[in-house]
Amino acid sequence: VLRFDVNVANEVFPNNTFTFDIDNEALPISDYAYLVYLRVLVNGGSDLVPVSGMTPLTGIPYCFFQVNTISERFELIFLEKSDLQTFFNVPNNNEFIGIRYFAIRVNEDQASRGGLKGVYADLKAAGVDVSDYQQVAKYFGYTD
Repeated sequence: VLRFDVNVANEVFPNNTFTFDIDNEALPISDYAYLVYLRVLVNGGSDLVPVSGMTPLTGIPYCFFQVNTISERFELIFLEKSDLQTFFNVPNNNEFIGIRYFAIRVNEDQASRGGLKGVYADLKAAGVDVSDYQQVAKYFGYTD
């Protein structure tokens, strides 16, 4: 399991999508499943919240990610919380300061269960809540 950080504190989020490269160590994408967390400013500090889930702050949209298999890049896509269908245009980037992601090499058993779905199932069976960054980090041996 590999972990990577992407600084986005001074990045522009063009409209509703933010695209960034997958680190070469976490390629080819066919060999990995990814868990992505967005670092947001919270009460003078920061917190890591899962991408593909609601953030705990009001005014921040729903966000999910997809992997562009052609460009081998991540795409974070923001939607309105109210309907989860309308794109949310990020007007300025004053709350998102980083992205942290795990690249988990998928074994044959996990691949047969859908790759990321298999990884999620294994983590759940181990009692790990993937929406809780601290649990995931601890499970994979990261102590930050």
